[in-house]
Amino acid sequence: LQRFRQHAAEPHLFKVPEKPAPSRRKALRRSLIAVAVGIAALVLIWNYRSTPAPAREMVFQTKAGQQKKYSLPDGSSILLNSSSTVTIAAGFNERHRDIYLSGEGYFEVAPNAQQPFIVHTHTIFIRVLGTVFNVKAYPNDTVTATSLLQGAIKVYANKNVAGVWLPKEGLLLSANQKLQVLKGTATKAITPLSSTAPRNYQVSPLANDVTLNTVVETDWTRGRLSFNDMPFDRIALELERWYGVKIRFEDEQLKQSRFVATFDKENIDQVLRALQATTSFNYRKTDMDSTIILY
Repeated sequence: LQRFRQHAAEPHLFKVPEKPAPSRRKALRRSLIAVAVGIAALVLIWNYRSTPAPAREMVFQTKAGQQKKYSLPDGSSILLNSSSTVTIAAGFNERHRDIYLSGEGYFEVAPNAQQPFIVHTHTIFIRVLGTVFNVKAYPNDTVTATSLLQGAIKVYANKNVAGVWLPKEGLLLSANQKLQVLKGTATKAITPLSSTAPRNYQVSPLANDVTLNTVVETDWTRGRLSFNDMPFDRIALELERWYGVKIRFEDEQLKQSRFVATFDKENIDQVLRALQATTSFNYRKTDMDSTIILY
């Protein structure tokens, strides 16, 4: 009892903690708000950085004698042959998967059933979902060719170009098939065996090189230059792109000479000498611009 009285006489030992002063409560509230705002800002910055920016138009080009491989945002890839240009339209892999090719490209397309991959050229466009194929569409060539190695593709005529007579519903290609489309009225129409109506396209099997066990249409992707019963004037265009030279014919009849050949690491002189072994012609080089004249 005496001890209790003594404690009662000292009330400061039983004091209840006082509430923080109003100024301290305000300061604490401000600190909490500042922390919350900081966390929100960090979240916004993280989301901004982790969200890809809208795709802009991209242009890939190769020079004469050059091949380059490019990877696309959707996981597809393109190997461009010499003197070629491919334009990737803005919004690729977001709103569409459209590209525009001038030249030659070897495509490995990532599958996407909801968003078809479309290759546009001057004369045709190709619609695919996921496959491996080659497109050859140089502006100064008389033929646009599509070679399918895997999967299936559908090819349509470009409505803005006259003289391309593909079916309106498109032409379906299966693996190991090639489509060749002749441009406009500058070339002769092809008459199919099953119809008397002329047309300017042809579907045929891919050409296989039995010796090398390769597909001739895609030999260029392995650094080889192949001609399969090709006329000399078309070969000359191939040589110009491959070696970065200019070729001119003085003998017009030479243009129709046809060759079957494959070259690996030969230079331009070695190629021409090899062709001379099967067809009689000569050539010379000018000093002014290194043009090769065939006669």
